[in-house]
Amino acid sequence: MDPLVTAVVPTRNEGRNVEDTVEGLLRNSPPWMDVVVVDDGSTDGTPRRLATRARGEPRLTVVEGEGLGPARSRNRGAREARGDFLAFLDAHCYAPAGWLEPILETLEAHSETGVAGPAIGDTDNVGLRGLGGTWHDASLDMHWIPDGGPGGEVPFQPAGCQVVRRQVFQEVGGYDEGLSRWGSEDVEFCLRVWLLGWAIRVEPRSTVYHHFRTTPPYAVDLPQVVYNKLRMCFLHFDGPLLARVLRPQLAHPHTAEALARIFTDGTMGEARRLRERRRRDMEWFCSRFGLLA
Repeated sequence: MDPLVTAVVPTRNEGRNVEDTVEGLLRNSPPWMDVVVVDDGSTDGTPRRLATRARGEPRLTVVEGEGLGPARSRNRGAREARGDFLAFLDAHCYAPAGWLEPILETLEAHSETGVAGPAIGDTDNVGLRGLGGTWHDASLDMHWIPDGGPGGEVPFQPAGCQVVRRQVFQEVGGYDEGLSRWGSEDVEFCLRVWLLGWAIRVEPRSTVYHHFRTTPPYAVDLPQVVYNKLRMCFLHFDGPLLARVLRPQLAHPHTAEALARIFTDGTMGEARRLRERRRRDMEWFCSRFGLLA
């Protein structure tokens, strides 16, 4: 029997972090969930250790990649997945017992919801939680929504833990493989989910704990980060709103380089195709959540 849920965990040089994440998922999740780990060219021995573990665990599959980056790694894992729901988790998370069931209950109760997720806690400060993410201004930097609210619909559910209907993942096209390496992939994915007619909810009855590291596993290249945010802007914004969100980006020294790339690499064609498919626009989205007012 195929699993109901497949957890997809991309990893690169996470060492013990990913091993602990996988063990926690196997131990604390129902038997109808399996785990696919996508190793993105680790050089720390992770692939060998995970492959050894998988030989004794039928619910664990390890896929090896090389230089895919987070978006492509998640998409690769989704192609290997067999579940009706895809649970994307970072490789440095702890999912305690009972984490999954409330999220699935939320998806079952709200048929218009394509993505749901838990509150995200901090492994170094277990009393601190965020209930999804939002924007505070036109810089489009994501900020946590403070704990204490009832949950429900949120602008963004960070990729630390997103549970997605397979149908929705396929409909929106997965994570954007046009993004460079690292940065904005979860926010851009959430925008497409919303604009193509689905909703995103956070379920505060569930908490998954995230280890917030000072050094990410991927080299953070500022030109790529700038490019990714600008690509997201051109894919989804237009008119006065586009002009408004571009203004803060002009201060970055790599903006001219990124814009030259965007106007020649197919981004604008992809933006036109998305506009033809979308059921909502960014004015609706910003109005719905009181953003960029």
